[in-house]
Amino acid sequence: MGKKAALLAVALAVAGLCILLWPVVSGHRLQADMSAAAQGFLEEARQSYPELLADLQGYNQRIYTERQAGLADAAACEEPAVLLRDYGVEDEIIGVLEIPALELVMPVYLGASDSHLAAGAAVLGNTSAPIGGMSTNCVVAGHRGWYGADYFRHIDRLQAGDTVTITSLWETLTYAVVDMKIIQPDQVDKIKIQPGRDLLTLITCHPYASGGRQRLVVYTLELNLCKGDGTEENWSYHLNAAEQEVLARKMEAFCQQQTGTSLHEYAQQLRESGSQTPEMQM
Repeated sequence: MGKKAALLAVALAVAGLCILLWPVVSGHRLQADMSAAAQGFLEEARQSYPELLADLQGYNQRIYTERQAGLADAAACEEPAVLLRDYGVEDEIIGVLEIPALELVMPVYLGASDSHLAAGAAVLGNTSAPIGGMSTNCVVAGHRGWYGADYFRHIDRLQAGDTVTITSLWETLTYAVVDMKIIQPDQVDKIKIQPGRDLLTLITCHPYASGGRQRLVVYTLELNLCKGDGTEENWSYHLNAAEQEVLARKMEAFCQQQTGTSLHEYAQQLRESGSQTPEMQM
């Protein structure tokens, strides 16, 4: 009897340990699969897919013109802008999302279906495809942790000025965090396209492990003013207060690094020197 009891205790202990370790093992496997998919995309010699690019540009223009009328429909968020397999993209990955501050790298899919969200991050249907451009807002959703893997669990740690990049089939776009808000699931107006802006918005459930009671939204503003082919595109728009604050901090840090003086002091030197600009290495 004593031997059987001891064996039962050992068996229960092993079973308990397996249960405790399952999220860790599962999380490591998910993270490894996600990293492999992202790395494979980044290393692959990609085609230009001109028809796909043209269709995505047309899609972005159409939903902007229609004022994203379908965004309020939860089911529509799962619908991809296009079916990538129809264009020969068999793995259905449209790009790779990278957030250096969180050491996070994730493949990005079109359409926030359950399968896509389990495999990485996903662009909400009826929001802009991740190709940038004026009057676009690509809203990328991710789980707030998934079977032991982090996914978007720590995006609340992001700070204004942190960079977020998305590498598509055509180019890499770099964005800077400018704001963060907690919204209700039905506040779709908070994630709509803003005329004249090139935005990337991250969205996840909030609080952590709440079952999706609210949404945590991170707004980012596109920094690149040149195209993937090296040509420049001149455009401008009015910065809101949060964006102005981020830009001011970036300018101040750059000025201190390059000249050893504050932005205010440097501006004063410019005014006093007239046409002679103090040297600043770009």
